[in-house]
Amino acid sequence: MKKNYGLGCAGAKIFEYEIKDDDINKIKDDIILIKLGINGFMGGHSGKDIGKNRGNPIKEMGSLLYILYDKYDIYLKSIYGGRKVNVIPRQCYCELYIKATDFNKILKEVENYNKYLREKILENNENINVNIEKLKIEKDNNYSFSLNLAKEIIDILNQMKNGVYYEDKYKNPLVSLNIGKIETMENKIKIYFSIRTNREKVEKKLEEELNTIISNYNNIKVKKSELEGYEHKEKSDFVDKCKIIYTNYFNKEPRVIDMHICLEAGFFGSKIKDLDFIAIAPNIYDAHSPKERCSLSSLKKIYNYLILILDEIN
Repeated sequence: MKKNYGLGCAGAKIFEYEIKDDDINKIKDDIILIKLGINGFMGGHSGKDIGKNRGNPIKEMGSLLYILYDKYDIYLKSIYGGRKVNVIPRQCYCELYIKATDFNKILKEVENYNKYLREKILENNENINVNIEKLKIEKDNNYSFSLNLAKEIIDILNQMKNGVYYEDKYKNPLVSLNIGKIETMENKIKIYFSIRTNREKVEKKLEEELNTIISNYNNIKVKKSELEGYEHKEKSDFVDKCKIIYTNYFNKEPRVIDMHICLEAGFFGSKIKDLDFIAIAPNIYDAHSPKERCSLSSLKKIYNYLILILDEIN
């Protein structure tokens, strides 16, 4: 298999949706508090690993809540999961008030969803688990969000795209979206996500779809920031030299692709006029996760390759 050899680098747009609720409900006495957990996912790099079917627990929590909302009276107290927009999340949790008489039925729904999820997401996700537990209700903190806001959150999570949106003929992601974090803060819920893109026109189409979703609601504030991407030059003497050196050193031809990572390289490429570069790296596994590691033998080879490039261009 040919080694990936990056030229163009992805840009990224970072989004924050803030959904505020001014209509807080006080919970009645015949209600109990439960906590739903969806955890054990692999997580990973929101560019490098986005196409590996690792799943997203925030997205799955939205699907589970959709099932429950359709059948039972559920009152959302909090929802939280993930850590950063550029990291595929590994867990998501939700606290709900429900009728005590519905607990056993909801327990069965959770068990069924656990089975479904384990069958749906395969690659090295043997630790995936959907669980439920009862919590003690605090008398001074027995409030929930309104039913309208709960429905809003559920609908948005279910309608939002997540994962690869557009890819090339090698199944290499070119436009993707990662829901990276969700949190509850007093009377509001925030959803953080990023769009990573190597194709501006396709990315605009995705952003238009998101705007259509949130246009149905009046209480959503949107914050957005951007890191520009960089498309490689069609003709480049520098790149041609690097390819020849690569082929001679590794004894195989590189596969030239637009990298769905290396946002930093894209940043410099957008700032420095006529910059020409390649994006390469040693073999890195489980990036942006607690198990991130690098192959030392691969690192040595990349180091030697860089020395050969520097000798050639100096």
